Amino acid sequence: MFGILAFLTAFPFQKPFTEQKRRSSISFFVILSGAAYGGLTELLQAYVFIGRSGNLYDFLADVVGTLIGFGVFWLWHKKKYPGAKLSIE
Repeated sequence: MFGILAFLTAFPFQKPFTEQKRRSSISFFVILSGAAYGGLTELLQAYVFIGRSGNLYDFLADVVGTLIGFGVFWLWHKKKYPGAKLSIE
């Protein structure tokens, strides 16, 4: 679920992602927003919803899913725009 969320969050930034100076800020935004959303859901499960419990391992799974989804976007973007150098500096 978080992989799909990360891919769809990065998807509108296809064109700006080809620019070297904007790539790192887009990457940071997508990964941070996925991690923040995962943390928020775990906190809500722990303290708001009755019968649910927040779990650190669920949060880590959310972050890993976000990283995988962003990695899939990265590879897809590399295939769609073959002339763009995809390295974060």
